[in-house]
This record gives sequence, C-alpha cells and structure tokens, in this order.
Amino acid sequence: VLEVNPDALSQADKADEERKTKPQGHFSALHGIPILLKDSIATKDKLNTTAGSYALLGSVVPRDAGVVTRLRKAGAIILGKATLSEWSYFRSNNVPSGWSARGGQGKVIYVTFFAS
Repeated sequence: VLEVNPDALSQADKADEERKTKPQGHFSALHGIPILLKDSIATKDKLNTTAGSYALLGSVVPRDAGVVTRLRKAGAIILGKATLSEWSYFRSNNVPSGWSARGGQGKVIYVTFFAS
C-alpha cells in the first residue's frame, strides 16, 4: 500500500451507520467495501495519482477516473493507492517489474507468503 485515504475511516463510519438505519436491500453489494486502486488510476480527492513517480507528486487531476466514479456511486470506499511499476512499466526495460521511486520494490502477497 503506497498511500492511505485520510477520509476512508469517516466514510466507513458513515456507511456503517447507513447500514444500521436503512432497510436491508437498499444498498449495492459494494456499499462500504474498501477498495485499493493502483496509483495510476485518477482520484479527485486527497490521494495522489502519480503512476509511482515523484514527478507527479502533488499534481491535481481534473476528475475521478470513470471506474472510480462507478465504484463511488456503488458505495465503495477508496481505501488508498497501491504501488505499481513506475509509469506502468514504461520507464525502462532494465528496471525490475514492480519497482517505483515512490513505492520502492512492490511485492506480491501471494508469492511472498504462500510460496514457501
């Protein structure tokens, strides 16, 4: 995880309260579900969208990516951003897969914990 959404906890609290007070069947299957996005997917909130590069740190995107708009509409909570190969692996052919300046070397949980 590269960055955590500072608003995620309050959004989760709101979703929990809504589930307690509104009738069953009123919500989509994604209501209150935390979602991590790759750092190349634009979010118009307090999260950075950098494609793993310091060059874009602090830049402001004009709007949420289409998939983010649909996730938010379905009630999903954008928990944060996950690391990726810098510039989605368009930086160089000589850099290890999963490496970025912001996140360092990304690791795959399934390989790290289940490949022993």
